[in-house]
Amino acid sequence: MILLDRVSFSYDLDTPWERPVLHDICLQINAGDSLLVTGSNGSGKSTLAWLLSGRLVPTAGDILFEGKPLQQAPRGTVGLSFQHPRLQMFRPTVAEDIRFGTNTNGNIDQLLSLVGLVPTLKTRRLDELSGGEQRRVALAGLLARRPRLLVLDEPLAGLDWQARQQVSSALARIRRETGTAAVLVSHDLEDISALANHHVLLQEGRITSERREHQAVVSGTPFFSPPTGSSHPTGKKTKKHAKNSFTLPRCLPRESPLHRTQTHVKLVILAMLSIALAFRPSWTGIAIFSLFLGGGLALARVPWNARPRLPGWFWGGLAIGGFFSTLGGGEPVVSLGPVTVELGGFLPWLQLTLLALELLLAAALLVWTTPIADLAPGLTRLLAPLRRLRIPVDDLVTVIFMSIRSFPLIFHELHTLQSAWQMRQPSTSTTINERILRGHDFLVTGLSTLIRQGRDMAETLERRGKPVLTSSNQENLAGRDRLLFMAVTATSLVIIVWG
Repeated sequence: MILLDRVSFSYDLDTPWERPVLHDICLQINAGDSLLVTGSNGSGKSTLAWLLSGRLVPTAGDILFEGKPLQQAPRGTVGLSFQHPRLQMFRPTVAEDIRFGTNTNGNIDQLLSLVGLVPTLKTRRLDELSGGEQRRVALAGLLARRPRLLVLDEPLAGLDWQARQQVSSALARIRRETGTAAVLVSHDLEDISALANHHVLLQEGRITSERREHQAVVSGTPFFSPPTGSSHPTGKKTKKHAKNSFTLPRCLPRESPLHRTQTHVKLVILAMLSIALAFRPSWTGIAIFSLFLGGGLALARVPWNARPRLPGWFWGGLAIGGFFSTLGGGEPVVSLGPVTVELGGFLPWLQLTLLALELLLAAALLVWTTPIADLAPGLTRLLAPLRRLRIPVDDLVTVIFMSIRSFPLIFHELHTLQSAWQMRQPSTSTTINERILRGHDFLVTGLSTLIRQGRDMAETLERRGKPVLTSSNQENLAGRDRLLFMAVTATSLVIIVWG
């Protein structure tokens, strides 16, 4: 049914932060199989689950469903259950959530019974359910779409003994009554190994052991045995696929003069140049700022593949903005043969656009050369004079630092939310009004996720206290930093006075 042919995967492909996770995975999942994938933390289990669901694309190799690429399979063919089931629930009550995205009322009572829940539960609100009940309701929502394969990422994680038994019983009932193939991803074997007839052990992104139930096991042999290779495809050369997603910029894993520059000095430089250009957004100022950015990129030794890969709609929006600004007309006028173009509206638009892009690049340069842990001490030292005005500097820095620190987690959760949303959408075409309403629902769900993250962060700070905002690196300005500071000060004055 599903064939993995020499599948490899790397996060942040072709960037300085590239991280290989899976290597040459060869695997075959037959109809009705129940595959258990286990391994230690960081072995690549969750990544394999996302690949099998079609939410990630291999960076090398192929995943085929009945002989065709998995991405070409109809929506709903594979259902993925996340570690945190609340991220894939989009309606307030149990019955509404199970129906969501199916275009049919279905038999809610039958689905609830299948996952071991009483039918009277369908009127309950999702936030009133326990963790085990939420996990089984999420399973019922996936089963409503009649998937050919269920991929369950850590289905027992975070559950107490009773909930683990209930979820395990539900999974056994699903396999027995529906015959749906399943992939169970778990870091341990307790309570779940009996559900599988095919077992795979991942270590450092490679399949090191494999066993099928029909194989004879001699007494005293380990649970896993080396892979037999019988299900492993051969002869195909791996090929590289397109990159999977937007890469968040972060500190480059290298040393440079800008990496060694103190954080508060870099913050002051960025603020001074931004203020100078705000006062005089001239072509001269933009040119000087460009020279500074070029010098900073050279000093930091930023490689070309670290650049932000902005989506096509961003550049399309800029092009549309430039076109409409040209319609404003005015001097100067450029003649292109028989065509005359008035650039009076285009040039101010171009100036502001270049300025905005330069400021974004300057912020990226700060991120590329500053470890996140150094940001809070740098802000604290920079804003220390405000304490004389009785401004709560520590609280202000804590809010800024924790917001920036939590951004990658929020980005990951929103990406997970988007994937769950797309999997629950109907495979048939919908009207424009229905798409608008679904988009509105997604925005509301995303907003509630952000609010929940903020609440969790506040509770964590209340219980554990504020993060440490000081650093052992509190020495006075080095000579290099003094020279850089004076050069930027002089440049800012030049931009303001003569720009």
